[in-house]
Amino acid sequence: EKGGYEGAVRVCSEIAQEIPREIEARTGVSIRRVSLRYRNPKDIPDEYERRKLEEFEQQHRARALADESFEVVREDGRRYLRYMRPILVGPMCITCHGPKEAIPSSVRAILAEKYPEDRATGYRSGDVRGAVSVKIPLSPEN
Repeated sequence: EKGGYEGAVRVCSEIAQEIPREIEARTGVSIRRVSLRYRNPKDIPDEYERRKLEEFEQQHRARALADESFEVVREDGRRYLRYMRPILVGPMCITCHGPKEAIPSSVRAILAEKYPEDRATGYRSGDVRGAVSVKIPLSPEN
């Protein structure tokens, strides 16, 4: 509300990135948003996340989208609990992530400046936008 849609761009691009960084610094737990059609290059999925995002897309098309996915995996000789939860596009998201022609010119200008390689438009309400991804390192005895 405060700052309108232009303010929302700041929240998504800056504040939403700061909180997970602080958590990871304190705990070693990685929390991030990822998307196959990312806006911020920091949201490019790793290989595991890419596979899960593709699964979420397939499930969504089949009208059988899981609420979440989790499993223990081994990566680079370590074990991790990997958790992902899909993010669906809501009506408010369309202002920044909908068809380009529907995005207000003031928002388009901010997005073009901040994200010249933006891939995160063209969504419809209800689409899978991406996912929250959590990666927790497990101790050897777990």
